[in-house]
Order: sequence, then structure tokens, then C-alpha cells
Amino acid sequence: MSGATFMTLDQVAERWQVEKRVVRGAIDRGQLRAHRFSRKVIRIALDELERFERRLSGARSRDRHAEGAGHGDLP
Repeated sequence: MSGATFMTLDQVAERWQVEKRVVRGAIDRGQLRAHRFSRKVIRIALDELERFERRLSGARSRDRHAEGAGHGDLP
């Protein structure tokens, strides 16, 4: 973990353009790995975040392909 870049929940929420509770939900469900440095300090490693986004992107791509390019789907 040395040299890792970490993001706050607020930064991830802004990156995804969602509320912070959406990020917390992904962490609580075990979909996104987070590091707790203290009771109130939670950080997400950038490489873990990018890995999660690639998995999510791949799943959406497969879903769109299965549905025939999907109409009105989120990007």
C-alpha cells in the first residue's frame, strides 16, 4: 500500500456524480474495498476504485449487449 493514492468518500461521490451514501452502500455491500484509518476516516485506494469501475463498466457493457444496445441506459 506504500505510495498508494487515496480518495475520500466525498471525492469518489463527486467523481461518480452521486450522493456519498451511494459510495457507502458499495462499501457496505463489499463491492468496493475501503480502508478505515480511524473511526471517522475512511479512504479508497485509487487503484481499487479504478478496478471497481472497470468491473462495473464491463458488466454494463455485457448487459447492453444482451439487451440489444439498451435504450436510455446510463452511460
